[in-house]
Amino acid sequence: MLSRSDKINSEEFIFYIDLVKDFIKRKNLVKAIRSFIKEKNKFNSLTSWGVVLFQKDENPICEYDLKETETVIKTITDNWDTREIEKSYLENGLYEILAYIFRKSREARKNYRVIIISDTPSKLADDYYNALYDLLIKAKKFSAFIDIIRVGKEQFYEDDVKLKVISSETFGGMFYCQEEKLLQNILGSLVQNKNEFKVLKSAETEKVLKEDKLFYERLAVDLISLSEEDDEICIICEQELCPICEAHSDEVHKCFNCNAKYHSCCSAKYSIAKNIGFRHLFRCIQCETLLKLDEEYVNMIYKEDLGENLPEIDTSKSL
Repeated sequence: MLSRSDKINSEEFIFYIDLVKDFIKRKNLVKAIRSFIKEKNKFNSLTSWGVVLFQKDENPICEYDLKETETVIKTITDNWDTREIEKSYLENGLYEILAYIFRKSREARKNYRVIIISDTPSKLADDYYNALYDLLIKAKKFSAFIDIIRVGKEQFYEDDVKLKVISSETFGGMFYCQEEKLLQNILGSLVQNKNEFKVLKSAETEKVLKEDKLFYERLAVDLISLSEEDDEICIICEQELCPICEAHSDEVHKCFNCNAKYHSCCSAKYSIAKNIGFRHLFRCIQCETLLKLDEEYVNMIYKEDLGENLPEIDTSKSL
């Protein structure tokens, strides 16, 4: 049976520049980010970069999966003078970033490291934050981590609690930079990798909302039928006839993205062992696309193997 490491090697750092005031000068921001990228590249050559920077009239510049340092720097410098300087759109920017993470997480696994550099509390209504919080709970299941650097000379800000919740819910940190020269040091402390964590730890430690399950099911894609020219060798058992059920009726289906083939039995057992938190949702062994199996069928295989009934999802509490 094919096996692969569960370790995530690739990372994408997304710099969300939410700087309205002039406490941090452009040249010092660029210097700090350039130094951070240089240091990070020493440890992980698979790292890519993103930049989100709001322009005037609530128009964000969003560049993702950049490979070159100079492209990151150019994105910041080219849009610095036209950036928003009246108010913070912190929640809006995080909506945009999380939407990107959800889209990309359908295709492959990756650690997403969001670093917010902000100097002004957002004045948006609480409804924006409440909706954002719901997305944050979902995002951390896709290895998304958010660190926030609040820059400025104030000791306390009206949104301190809100920002600490955002960072803590995504296993990040909250940092205060009261001197411009300290920004580079604070960024440097974030070079270290975040540890990957399981999507769901256990039924006892985390409850799952029914709407969360629907969210992940919509992200996942069904296996598709083979084409006439496709062979019927399962990527898991590496056989044409399923060794589990030994039934010729066990049709082979494939991943739409990479054409990896799966017997129904093999895929069900693999998904039970290597799912993302729901037994019928798993990542393709070959390309890591998020795939979906028939839930009733997977539950049947699970009960046959373990001889037990599956627990009902508890919808009375949030995560």
